[in-house]
Amino acid sequence: MAGLEATVRNWAGGEKRPPETLPPVIPFVVYNGSSSWTALTDGDEALSRELDRMVNAGEIEAMRSLAAERWKERNRQREAQILAQGRTQGREEGLEFHRRQLGSLAARRFGADAGESLSALLADVSEPQRLAAVGDAIIDCGTGAELLAAARRIVGATD
Repeated sequence: MAGLEATVRNWAGGEKRPPETLPPVIPFVVYNGSSSWTALTDGDEALSRELDRMVNAGEIEAMRSLAAERWKERNRQREAQILAQGRTQGREEGLEFHRRQLGSLAARRFGADAGESLSALLADVSEPQRLAAVGDAIIDCGTGAELLAAARRIVGATD
């Protein structure tokens, strides 16, 4: 065993190729169950019997079902997260489009300065109702100054 330990130590220390044989891996199990531990000691036959027992008791199917349910739940959560992100992104894009459109309409009706001033005023507005009210004001107001005064009232801006 001493020669094997030296070989493994040399390989870990930088040898280019692994040794021909490595030490065995010995699993260590700590069991805290209430019933007596029954280790599988007679090799493949014991393992096969234990697997058969688990199949007959429905344990494997139960584990498969549990794993499948957990996988489905993780997928449902991920899909919900993606949908929420998409809705948030779509809402932001829609609001930005509406703000640009209102600035453009104000510029067409009252001139570029009114359009730019309105766009700046609406930059942080995120309530669609307020934006709709500003759209109504573009139609109802007679001058750019009236529009900007109405828009300030609608969005609650203080100068």
